[in-house]
Amino acid sequence: MRRADAVEKNERRTERMKRIKIGVILLALLLAAMAIIPMVSADNTGTSSATAIQAPTIDVKKIILPELQFEASQKFVDVNQGLNPDKNTVPSKFLTSEFKAGNQGVSKIPYGSIIYHSRDGITRVFDSSGKQLFAADDMKVAKVFTPQGPQAATYVHEVPEGSFINTQGDRKYTIYENSVILTEVTETSAVSGVIMAAPSDWPPQYIEGVEYTPTQAVGRFTSQWTVPTAPSSTQSGQITTIWNGLHRNSGASGVIQPVLAWNENGDLRYTIRVWEVSSSGTYKSTQYGARAGHTIVGDIAWDSSMSYWKVTIKDVNSGDISPMWSNLVSTSSCQAALMLEGFQQPVNRAYYPGAITFTNNVLRSTAGTVITPPASSVNGYVATTWYSGNNLLAVNKNNWPSSVVLSTGN
Repeated sequence: MRRADAVEKNERRTERMKRIKIGVILLALLLAAMAIIPMVSADNTGTSSATAIQAPTIDVKKIILPELQFEASQKFVDVNQGLNPDKNTVPSKFLTSEFKAGNQGVSKIPYGSIIYHSRDGITRVFDSSGKQLFAADDMKVAKVFTPQGPQAATYVHEVPEGSFINTQGDRKYTIYENSVILTEVTETSAVSGVIMAAPSDWPPQYIEGVEYTPTQAVGRFTSQWTVPTAPSSTQSGQITTIWNGLHRNSGASGVIQPVLAWNENGDLRYTIRVWEVSSSGTYKSTQYGARAGHTIVGDIAWDSSMSYWKVTIKDVNSGDISPMWSNLVSTSSCQAALMLEGFQQPVNRAYYPGAITFTNNVLRSTAGTVITPPASSVNGYVATTWYSGNNLLAVNKNNWPSSVVLSTGN
């Protein structure tokens, strides 16, 4: 019996040692897995960004476009929702006899496509080798919503989340995962139909807001607001937007902006995304839903190591965040704005959302110092046309920068 007891004791000791070894191995695997997870850092806007994001290494100034093979005989196609680069769309789709025979609708184009807007109002799309895939008449394609006014669908592009938009003169390069997935060329006098105006001459969709032109180079502009109650009435086609943004302040028009929109898809709900809008092409990031009462943070931050703005909008409650990178606006010549806009929106009070209060408005210089202009130098406006239909519109900027209130009477 004693021998049997000794054997059983040894077996139990052996089993314990096995369990201990297995536990040590599992712990080692867990620590190894934690070591390879990219660290995430939170900034003062409440947004988070993975340190794995790196600037593109491609020098777009050295890119030489292929010889473009123009084909005047191609029939024009319909473009209704923009021209959006898509990794699953192949050039051969556009070269079939079936496609060439009919007036096809197009929204997705292959990675590597070259969009060419010519002075005659025709947009042509080429593959990466320079072969023309199709053409469209800019005056006959659909007009697509942008936060700066309706624009020909041939000029509007939804790009993958995290894309870099690099503007070089008459060319725009979309870089994703360190590859150029879209090139857009605009001849000098080509017109996109977007409504743009100088800061002192608002486009007709601007309802009310504030603007400020810093004397220092801007390195960051952050604002926070709560999604207001929805309009009690919404007209078909109506889109209402709320945003903070940076305008170009000299030369060509353009703006980068995190945007909260009501009814952008015609489905009576709020959505968020980032926009880069200019007369030579418009780009939008991935769209997410938002709800009344949620906290929204719009952040535009200059990364000097990349020479790009990182533009993000975040729904703090859901955690959804949509980023895009842009070099459209100069740090030394820009204008900050907080705005309420309406597109195809009646001027009557019932069609407005609830009041909007922008809080934690922070402007920083490229040196990192806070830019704190007196409230008297921040210009607040209510557009006369809109006020004529709703005399409860009002802008209170007296507590800038801690808050700016855009009253709607609701």
